[in-house]
Amino acid sequence: KRPKVVDPNAPRRPANAFMLFCDMQRDKLKEERKELQKSMPGSEQEVALSNITKALGQRWRSLSDVERKMYQDLFKEQVKQYDRELSDY
Repeated sequence: KRPKVVDPNAPRRPANAFMLFCDMQRDKLKEERKELQKSMPGSEQEVALSNITKALGQRWRSLSDVERKMYQDLFKEQVKQYDRELSDY
């Protein structure tokens, strides 16, 4: 089977709502974890990247539909822009 040829100049698809949430919240969570580490020495395990990803997933699941709507609307807006860029391309 031949690998699919990808045009490097083609517009990129937008990330889904969860990934947008992660991008916006990751730095904030890292800062919270650093503060936790300073207050509780020996908690390096809590700062690990895998734990940050798990924590972001837990936060996403705990969001209400109203809170998620902001990220979903942003995703829909990016999809519309992607469609415009793709049609222009």
